[in-house]
Amino acid sequence: MKKFFLAAAIVASLCFVGCSSDDDSAGGSSTDCFSCTFFGETQEYCHTGDDDFYTVTYEDGETEDVELSGVDWDDAKEALSMLCE
Repeated sequence: MKKFFLAAAIVASLCFVGCSSDDDSAGGSSTDCFSCTFFGETQEYCHTGDDDFYTVTYEDGETEDVELSGVDWDDAKEALSMLCE
């Protein structure tokens, strides 16, 4: 049940975020990415180091930063993965 609410919260947060052109990343920080198909569109989700957000890259190349709002990246990644087709 917790996973469902976490997944729903993450999906809902996608509706309330703005696009960002901030592509700065700390040198040497590792990036964890995975691809997922949602509603027929493949998206890539990436998190870098200790950032408090992850970046979504859509098929058309548009990117969007989504705040984690205190959620651990591994938990967010697991919840997003559960929603993949």
